[in-house]
Amino acid sequence: MISRMKARYSKGVIVPMEAHDLEEGAELLIDVSVASRRSDKERMKRTMSAAGGWKGERESSPPTLDDAFDEIRKSLAHIPKEPGPTDGAKNYKHYLYGRSKEDHMKAKVKAIYSNGALTPTASLDIEDGAEVILHIDEPAPSPAEVRRALKASAGAWKGKHDPDVLIHMLYEARLTGSRVEPSL
Repeated sequence: MISRMKARYSKGVIVPMEAHDLEEGAELLIDVSVASRRSDKERMKRTMSAAGGWKGERESSPPTLDDAFDEIRKSLAHIPKEPGPTDGAKNYKHYLYGRSKEDHMKAKVKAIYSNGALTPTASLDIEDGAEVILHIDEPAPSPAEVRRALKASAGAWKGKHDPDVLIHMLYEARLTGSRVEPSL
């Protein structure tokens, strides 16, 4: 199960703000990142005004994406081309939207769900009351669990299929289904 949800970090626990199907006592692996403090519309206004393209609310239809890029390209034409930042992929929100580099801090920790909240097993350096985005995944099974599952399924196909017939069927399917018949 992998899911994404908004939550609030408060007093060392993470309280989901959306409906979910987490089981009581479940041990989960979570990616925690601090949510944006600006709405999408505010971010667009800031980006477009920085590029010189925002004129406030428009009376006509909104500009197309091509129009927006043209505006940005024109407004940046006077800037000399220099090598960009080396951390552009990691801190793209800083460079695109002006957020501080700490704003999108991410942490990957294990957490236990109980009493409607996720309790991280490690401390998080997040401001109390901050809205966070969670990416939740169940942790990988332990090697002992994998061995147990393999032993339980061992021999399940025994006597149900002839391996030689299966191999013949695979080769036959390759020959007839994937190749164009040559024309001579």
